[in-house]
Amino acid sequence: MRSLRNGFRLMQAAGGRLPDLPWLLLLLAMPVLVHLAELAGLISSDPLLLVSGLGVDVPGGVLLTGQPGWIDGNAGVTVQALGRLVARDWAHGIVPWWNPYSGVGVPLAGEYQPAAFFLPWVLLLGFHNGVLLLKVALQIVAGLGCWGLGRRLGFVRPVAAMGALLFAFNGSFAWASDAPIQPMAFLPLILLGIEQARDRAGRMGGWVTLGFGLGWSLLAGFPETAFLDGLLALAWSLVRLAGERGNWPGLAGRLTLGSVFGLLLAGPQLVAFIDFLPDAFVGSHAGPIASPLPSAGFAMWLMPWLHGTIQLDRIADLWFGLGGYLGAAPVLLAGLGLAARGGREPGLRWMLFGWIVLVVGKTAELQPFAALADAIPMMAHAVVSRYATASVELAVILLGCFTLDDWCRGRISSRTRIAIGLTGFCVVVVLCLILAWPVSRTLPRPAWLLSVGLLVLVAGVLAALLSRPATRKRLGGVVLVGVIEALILFAVPLASGRTGGRLDTGTIAFLRANLGLQRFTTLGSALVPNYGAYWGLASINHNLIPVPRHWSDYLHRAIDPDSDPVQFYGADGGNPAGIRRRAAALAPRIGALSALGVRYLLQDHGRDWLAVPAVPEDGRTDAGFTGLSGSDVLTAMYPHGPRSAMQVGRVSVMLGTFRSRSSGLLLATLCNGTECAHGSADLGAAVDNGAMLVRLDRTVTLRPDQPFRLTLTHPDGARVAIWLWQRGDAAPPLPRLTLQDGFLPMLTLVHQGEAADIYALPDPAPYAEVRGPCRLRIDSRTRMVADCTAPAMLVRRELFLPGWEFRTGGAWQPVRRDGELFQSAALPAGHSGIEFSYAPPHAPVGWCALLLALAMLGAKLGLWLARRVAPV
Repeated sequence: MRSLRNGFRLMQAAGGRLPDLPWLLLLLAMPVLVHLAELAGLISSDPLLLVSGLGVDVPGGVLLTGQPGWIDGNAGVTVQALGRLVARDWAHGIVPWWNPYSGVGVPLAGEYQPAAFFLPWVLLLGFHNGVLLLKVALQIVAGLGCWGLGRRLGFVRPVAAMGALLFAFNGSFAWASDAPIQPMAFLPLILLGIEQARDRAGRMGGWVTLGFGLGWSLLAGFPETAFLDGLLALAWSLVRLAGERGNWPGLAGRLTLGSVFGLLLAGPQLVAFIDFLPDAFVGSHAGPIASPLPSAGFAMWLMPWLHGTIQLDRIADLWFGLGGYLGAAPVLLAGLGLAARGGREPGLRWMLFGWIVLVVGKTAELQPFAALADAIPMMAHAVVSRYATASVELAVILLGCFTLDDWCRGRISSRTRIAIGLTGFCVVVVLCLILAWPVSRTLPRPAWLLSVGLLVLVAGVLAALLSRPATRKRLGGVVLVGVIEALILFAVPLASGRTGGRLDTGTIAFLRANLGLQRFTTLGSALVPNYGAYWGLASINHNLIPVPRHWSDYLHRAIDPDSDPVQFYGADGGNPAGIRRRAAALAPRIGALSALGVRYLLQDHGRDWLAVPAVPEDGRTDAGFTGLSGSDVLTAMYPHGPRSAMQVGRVSVMLGTFRSRSSGLLLATLCNGTECAHGSADLGAAVDNGAMLVRLDRTVTLRPDQPFRLTLTHPDGARVAIWLWQRGDAAPPLPRLTLQDGFLPMLTLVHQGEAADIYALPDPAPYAEVRGPCRLRIDSRTRMVADCTAPAMLVRRELFLPGWEFRTGGAWQPVRRDGELFQSAALPAGHSGIEFSYAPPHAPVGWCALLLALAMLGAKLGLWLARRVAPV
């Protein structure tokens, strides 16, 4: 009884002395303060430097190595690159239905991940450092929503604030800046709406809060997370309906109204996605997905930095299997709640505990939990191990808050119960460490020691505080320990922020000035997929799911038989062997690239992946240069031929022109025994410190392990430098020579940037052309003018999908398919102004849904205002 009286006084003190405003200001300020160094530009986690492939001289982390706050590069290629396009479209009054800059044009809203209708939040991506601004905004939304939920559940302000801060700085926010974090910010808002809907007075909240939470969750760009969060919300609703008894029809009506309101708000986005699916390839999501988390990952839920900072080149499968972490304090508090006597909300707490068990069981693919999860419709198609983590984090945090609520009310005061709970926690920790040991023993030990030490310290302090009756100071101590641990764990990737580096803006400037409406492709890691959209430059490379099926099928058949339908990327495999495999596939298909309107090929600076290096890369080092002038002759004997037989018709040599001062001809002779070929190149066209291509007058057959000879002469003109390679201490240095198949089309180096070199393809097809007696003027991708002396056919090299229309001054009419991919439009004789437009076929349904949602909101606001002004 004494404990209950003390708890009651504590509840009065903690709940009544301080108003809500200071706590709300804290929740608003903390995400800004934690990211202040980044917001001020002192450090950077900008994916633009690290992911786009145009970063130059980017240093390591300011304090720690690793990625600065995101596991998945989709933080850049999806959220940043495509989000910037969405924001730019809205800023120019364009509904972002279509993305003309990836592939040969793809749906933008229909691809879902760009979050095309995620207003107003997606507009933040139009600003510099938009990824960070969006993350901070979502942390604030998550914290405020969790605060409101906690207060609605009856938690005193310090406990509610702790829960809000733990969720605002949860493991998913710490490890991800890509699309999966966006829906999770609204999960507390959805649950708050369910709680408000229980209010029989029918105030302004309830279904409106639920609808906005659900709507934003659906619009946030990642349906898997929204779906899994929705399952938790559904279970929460069922618990509340079961407890209402006589009031359940009213509650069911308000929950249904809120759900309908949320679905209607997301109407345009959902319609775009559903319209696209029949023409889309959805990858592994077409069937059930079994993606168990590696056993070493469960320890990282408790000790996230057990294996060091985010290093994607180490234990990559482990990092990519994780969607976040929990930390020691929330798990320990949630577990100690099992020691309470007669705590509040037993049905809700058992539901949260059951959700945790279900998700953890499915994450481990442990039976019967995995089978039970797969029995839920569509859950088998989701990557539960990664995208349900946010809902588990919230469930654990809420259970921990319930534990503190019990403690404050005097329901946890037995040291024996605390000892039992702490023992169970220790057993879980030891089991996780045993499972993680095969990985941990191969990695640096300091991270392991610090992680275990922090866990022991946090658990020990919490156990010491909770083993005694609750007081204001002890409650403050528990809250402080939980928040400090969350902030420490959250801050680790921030210490991997960068303090330098720059972008290769010259390459972007060249493409903007010369690409026009045509396209480029890449070999290597320069300007990775989707980042063309960031700058409004069209690239056939893409990283999308879903992806148009006709486009992915064409890539597989005509461009690269081994291409990944989801990710058509020049840096295949991320290593030289993978890139050369992609180059070998593209080399004989240069003509097919030109037919797609590809004008330029980008390659990593100083690399010609289409050519075969005369000296293998392994064990090779630079060896300076030698000069050629006057009557100098350089003869080099290469002891080994290429790894496979080649018909060499061109060679390239790395030159230095002393800032373009070299002049005259460079003569090259390539000999295989007595078989020789000759060629020459004008040094006036050479790029300083770049590869100079020399076409030979015939092809020379080179075979593996057969030596060959190169002779270079520079009979007249200003001196030129020949860059050298060396292989081994005893081997003489050799010119940096690469060999090219004599049957490949000639590519011309037209720009040399800091991160990328640009080669021009021969005869790229125009973006649009007319078959017939016409003159065509192309003003933009969607506006053209034609003067025809007879009816003709306009061909537009943009992907054909249902929803494309055109008009020539009259009514809109559907475009036709031209060949496998593109569009055609019939032109009449005479002068025609041609306009193209795209919208999903059922877009009017989506707009009507949105208007109906706004009408529902307007009616609710009107009723609320009428009640406010009505006379008493």
